[in-house]
Order: sequence, then structure tokens, then C-alpha cells
Amino acid sequence: MIAHLDTISVTAIFVLLGVIEILAGFYQKWNRKDLAVDLISIAQLALVIKPGIIFMGGLIISSLFPNLVMQFASTPLLIGVFLVLVPGDFMHYWYHRKGHEWQWLWRMHRTHHTSSTMSVMISFRENWQWYVCMPELWYGAFMTSMGMGEAVVISTLVTGVGNVLNHTSVSWDKILYRIPILRYILERLIQLPSTHRAHHAVFGPDGKIPMENFGQFFFIWDTIFGTARFPRGNDPIEYGIPNQPKDNIASQLWWPFFLSKDKNSIYAKRSYKSDSSSTF
Repeated sequence: MIAHLDTISVTAIFVLLGVIEILAGFYQKWNRKDLAVDLISIAQLALVIKPGIIFMGGLIISSLFPNLVMQFASTPLLIGVFLVLVPGDFMHYWYHRKGHEWQWLWRMHRTHHTSSTMSVMISFRENWQWYVCMPELWYGAFMTSMGMGEAVVISTLVTGVGNVLNHTSVSWDKILYRIPILRYILERLIQLPSTHRAHHAVFGPDGKIPMENFGQFFFIWDTIFGTARFPRGNDPIEYGIPNQPKDNIASQLWWPFFLSKDKNSIYAKRSYKSDSSSTF
């Protein structure tokens, strides 16, 4: 049962919040193209990319480091979760941060920010390259091969549920802002919808995407490294990327194999280099 605990739990939270969003009328004006991008992104991650990385990770360990296979199987579960969750989340902070700072890596991550709304549907919305290169997925695959599979499942459960909870349009965290001490502690320790919405927002007259709030589950990395911004529960007016190009579904999901027909899009060319004529 524990082998599928992360999938079952994340799916349950995803469906529950999705139903709440539907009942609240959130999807009445939902763009069908965006919905297709979201659903295909989830499917390709769950059915192709993640299983592929687990398989390849196991193959690498067994081929290059056979002595490490199941080497840590006797590690206590609590310690194992700590050894998987904390380093993996730390890796994600820097990977995500560089995904906004480095233009070539932004091209892999940009699809996640093309949605003009927040909802559970965009939780796993990414171009295929972003997940294939994601360090914590490979780290989890290696740790699974070394005998810490249960710890990886629980860690994936924590980050997966957190990811869904932080992308939903349901402002469940606003109650925290009525308790100053609790708010002060939690918003510096873990990522909340309020802080993550600030990450997805378009602010200012220049329309630049905020370079802040990169944490996946733990927000403490942003607090330590100076990228934290606390909106105090005030939601942004606008989400997405500035001067939104009209990219087709294929280019958002599978660039650079498929190109955008919008010449102003960075997905209109296969180059990873900066282009002053296209939107960062």
C-alpha cells in the first residue's frame, strides 16, 4: 500500500480541491487549450517521465555502483524521510531559482507560468524538459535503488500535496493571517498559497516576473537566501507572463520538437540563447 501512498493521497487532495473549485464556478471561463496543457502535463509526468527516471536511476546505480543497491534499506524511516525530503527540497529551490535567472533554463520552465489563473490544474504544468532535468526526481530514483523507497514515497507525498495545496484557487491559508504568531512562523518555514501566488504574479509597469519565493515545500530556503517576499494574504491582480504569446499546445509541452506559430514567443525558435525580440 505504501508504494502507492503518494499517488493516492496527492490524487485525493487534487480531486477534492478541484471539486471545490468547480462548485465555486472557477472553471466557467477556463480556456480549453490551457486545460489540455494541464491534463497532458499531468499524464506525461505520471505515466512516462517519472517511471522512466525511476527505471534509469535504478539502472545507473546497479550498473555503475552495484555495491550501493539496497545499501540503506535498514535506515530508520524517519531518518530516511529527512535524508530524502530536505536535500531534495533544497535542490529544487536552486533548480527553480535558476529556472528564472538563467534564460536557457527558463525556456524549460516557462510553460508553468503561462496560465493566467491559479488552480490545482496548473500544479504539474510543465514542458517535458523541466521534469526530465529535475534533480530531486533523479535523487529520489537513486535513493529508491539504494533501499529507501518508502522514504521516497513519503517525501513525494509531502511535496506533492504541498504543491497542489499551494496552486489551488482556494485560499485555505487566510485563516493563518488571523493568528500573528502562527503566521510569522509558518510563512517563513513552509510555502503557502499566499507566498506562491506572489511567485506566479505579474507585478509592476514593466511586467517582469518576480524573482522570489522559489521554495517547493520549505520556504525557509527563500528566507535564508534573501528571495522571500511576504504578501500577507493579499492576492495579486494578474498572473502569468508579460505580453503573453499565443503558443499552441504542442510547443508549450514539447518545445523544442514543436515550435510556436507566434513569432514573438521564445518557443518560435529552437535556440536556447537569449533573443531580444522574444518575451523572457
